[in-house]
Order: sequence, then structure tokens, then C-alpha cells
Amino acid sequence: MLMAITSASAHEYWIEPQNSRAEAGETVPVTMAVGQDFVGSTQIYIPDNTVRFDVIGPEGTVSADAGFAADPAGRVVVGAPGLYTVVFQNTGNLIELDPQTFETYVRRDGLEHALAARAAAGRQDMQARERYTRFPKTWVLSGDVSAGAAATRPVNMTFELVPQRNPFALSAGESLRVQALYRGLPLRGVLVQAFHKQTERRVGTMRSDGNGMATLELPIAGRWMISAVHLIPADTDPDLDWESFWASFVFDLP
Repeated sequence: MLMAITSASAHEYWIEPQNSRAEAGETVPVTMAVGQDFVGSTQIYIPDNTVRFDVIGPEGTVSADAGFAADPAGRVVVGAPGLYTVVFQNTGNLIELDPQTFETYVRRDGLEHALAARAAAGRQDMQARERYTRFPKTWVLSGDVSAGAAATRPVNMTFELVPQRNPFALSAGESLRVQALYRGLPLRGVLVQAFHKQTERRVGTMRSDGNGMATLELPIAGRWMISAVHLIPADTDPDLDWESFWASFVFDLP
């Protein structure tokens, strides 16, 4: 029951820096959080539950076990001008949800295909067994804004949202096109969502097209999170019904 309540009220997972801009020589704390509508609780870095926790910078990649990790999560040491990309992947967590909680969750995230599949199999009144894996990322920029263009390149995550414009060159009132990639290929039909931290709400949604693209309006300044969930049947594991993949990225809009 506790796990079901947690899933219903603590939905998105994200990484955010204390500051998204920094000078060479500065250290920027980075936190991880879980919650809903960009409101949540800080999570600690747990090595045994982590596949990848890296910062990719102009001088190479620093992993958590090589000094990136710090209480409560990590820190970006800005050694040179350029873009620092922070990426995380957990090992995958198991959860069992009652039918009502599962339905609420999948409807919110545009995963109604799961309800149709459960009904077709006569399992709509049964518990839903799921393994979920998180793939959040964020950035810290030092120096010229043009270096932020590196954020438009994928960073080899199983499920990833990739901005198609330099997020550091955007202004309030503009739109951002985002590509959803699953195992490196464009993913059609995923519901991409935009959340605004200062107003604590979901501002917009759009399903990705055949090229994995979705365009979201960014009407106001502040900190934004773009997120999406991909849910597939767990056909190879008899103890599971579903596998879900959660991607997000956080950036600041002046």
C-alpha cells in the first residue's frame, strides 16, 4: 500500500543544479528529487541502486565513484568553460499497484494503451506489477551561451528527451521542440510534458510524432522540467506485467 501511495503522489524524478550558470573554478551542488508537478522531496545518492551518475564536461567525464557524488547527491566542479551535462540511471525498481492507482497513473501520463491491454487480457481488476527505471539529466553552463548547443546531442541513455535548440539560448514566450528517443531511435506517441517549478504545475503536453518530436510552449520565465514515460509489456519476465522508462531534463529560462 505504501508503494502504491508513493507512486501516485511521487511521480516525476529529476536532477537540478543549484545554479545553471557558473564561472570556471566554481562548484555547483546538484540534487535529485521525486514528486509531482515539479514539487517533491530530495533523494540521496545510493551507489547500490545506481547504474550511471556522471557529469560530462569539456574536459571529459567524471563518474560518481570518481568524485562527482556529494551529499545529498552530487556536485559539478567547473574546471573550464563549456557545458556540463549531469546524467543519472537507477538499477530499476519493482512496484505493485492496485487497479485504481495504476489507472490513475497511466491516464495522467498518456499510457492508455496499458488499460486496453489489461482489459483484453481480463486483468483489469488485478494488481499491476511493474519495473521502472529513471533517466533524468540537467546542465550547468560556464562561459559563452553558444556552448549550450551541446545539450542538443543525445548522451546514450535507454530513454532520453533531447532538446532541439540550445536551452540556454531560449527566452520566455518561445517554444521548444523535443525529441523522444528509445534505444537511440525516435519514439512515436509518447506524451511529453512541461512543468514549471515556480508555479508548481504542469503547463503543457504534446504527443511525439513519427520522428519522436513534440513542441512545447514556454510562456513564462523560471525553472522548467520536461518529462515523459514510456511503458511496454514485460514479455520476458513472468513475474512482471510492465516495464516503464522515465526521462526528464531541467533547465532555466530567463
